[in-house]
Amino acid sequence: MPPVRPGPPTRSRLAALALAGVLGLAALVLLLVFVVRLASESGGSVLGDETFDVNASTLATQIQRDGPILFPDLLGQGRDIYIQHLSEDRKEGWLAFRATAGAADRRCTLRWEPAERLFRDPCDPARTYPADGTGLEQYRASVQGSNKLVIDLRRTAP
Repeated sequence: MPPVRPGPPTRSRLAALALAGVLGLAALVLLLVFVVRLASESGGSVLGDETFDVNASTLATQIQRDGPILFPDLLGQGRDIYIQHLSEDRKEGWLAFRATAGAADRRCTLRWEPAERLFRDPCDPARTYPADGTGLEQYRASVQGSNKLVIDLRRTAP
């Protein structure tokens, strides 16, 4: 028996395809409107913000236990940073600095060496940096209010 070949599309089939196309386009437009409204109405830190804030007490406890915390740059601009806390006082001793030396790429992200209490450059193991990140690009880090650590990526710290 020869294979059955479909005949020319019927009007109802064409109408159904046209309706499906229109509905798909409408859903896409609604999704786009939703995303734009959500982005414009959201408060706090969003991707691309030049400042972000975190809970200082929680972070201080984690750093004391595990060492400095690496925050990757979610925008892919090569601005990964370490946050370090070097004080018994939760409001003092906060540091934020670049996680790579100079213009190095991510494969050269510095590694924390807890036994030596320093950062080591995996691309040049002889190159090290102290726990406070001296020699690396520094960013302003301060506690605002009672417990909000704010990192300002717009300005480098002195």
